Amino acid sequence: MSMVSGRDEPRGHAIRLFTIWGVLSVLAVVLVIWVLGPQLPPGSMTVQAHGQTGANIVLTAVCVPIALLVVVFFGYSLVAFRSRGLAGDGPPIHTNGRVMMIWLASTVVIVLGSGGAGSCSPNRPARVEGPARLRSTSLREREPRSRSR
Repeated sequence: MSMVSGRDEPRGHAIRLFTIWGVLSVLAVVLVIWVLGPQLPPGSMTVQAHGQTGANIVLTAVCVPIALLVVVFFGYSLVAFRSRGLAGDGPPIHTNGRVMMIWLASTVVIVLGSGGAGSCSPNRPARVEGPARLRSTSLREREPRSRSR
């Protein structure tokens, strides 16, 4: 890898890193949906279990590319930026504010999106209106009192 200009080298690393990650993510998501998905608990014996299995497949398919990004980044960093015979410390590391903000924003969007999708699910039972809603389900009212002293 030759250093043509100081700006081209980081861009080349980013392109290689995201290409590897993209290909692995597409393959992994397909495997999660078609191979691992039917094996996820709780199965499809009831309507509720089938819905939960679908939710588990979606959450796993969202989490796998994120985990792969971290693993591919660590692996690529170990290979591409290893010390090549130098006996001293490397150049100092500087933070990148843009990368930190993208990571934070994407994490917030994923977490809030997962929560919103879970709370707005079309498989939720309908609200009970009328007298059935007014019934109390406290433990005292469910069990009859016995006054045998």
